[in-house]
Amino acid sequence: MMKMKKKICLFGMTVTVLLGGCNNVNVPQAAVTVEEHQQAIFEQENMEAGVETITQTSQESHLGKMIQTSMEVMTETNDENTSYDLDKKFNEDMENSGGITSEMIRVMSDYSALWENEMNQYYGLLMGKLDQEGKTMLINEQEAWEMYSNQNNELILYCNSLLYDGGGTGITILEAELEYNKYRERAIELMDLYEILDIINIHQE
Repeated sequence: MMKMKKKICLFGMTVTVLLGGCNNVNVPQAAVTVEEHQQAIFEQENMEAGVETITQTSQESHLGKMIQTSMEVMTETNDENTSYDLDKKFNEDMENSGGITSEMIRVMSDYSALWENEMNQYYGLLMGKLDQEGKTMLINEQEAWEMYSNQNNELILYCNSLLYDGGGTGITILEAELEYNKYRERAIELMDLYEILDIINIHQE
C-alpha cells in the first residue's frame, strides 16, 4: 500500500507526518499545544498566588487578632487603673463646690497636683522600660511638651485677659483649669505609652 506524506504546521515549524495503512503503527503522544502550555503556566501562577494570598491573609488575620487583643488589654487595664477614678472624684468634688469660685479653684489645684504625680510616676516607669534610644526620645519629648504647654497656656490666658479687661475671676478660674488639663492630658498620654510597652512584653513572653 502506498504511503502518503502530509505536512502540518506545529509551533510555526513544518513537520512531515508519514501516513500509512499499517494498523500496528504506534501513534506518538499528542504534542502539547501552545494554548495548553500557557494554561499550565497560568494555573501554576494562580496556585502560587493562591498560596501567597493565603499566607498574607493569615498574617493579616494574626495581626488583626493581636491588635484586637491589645485594645482589649488596654481597655481592661484602663478600666482597672485607679488613676482613671480621679475623673469621677474630680467631678464629684466640683459638684460639691457649689459653684463657689474659691472652692472650684481649690479642687482644680488639688487634682492638678494628683495628675502631676501620676505623670511623674509613669514617666519614671517608661524610663525603666525603654532602651537608651527610647529614653533619649522621651526626655527630649517631655522637655518639648513642657515648653509648648506652658507657652500655649500663656497665650490662651493673654487672649482671654483681653476679653476680661486684663484679669478678673474668669481669668483665675481659667488659669486653674488650664493647669489641671495640662497635667491630666500628659499623664494619660504617658499611661497609654506604658501600657503599649506592657502589651509588647506580653506578646514576647
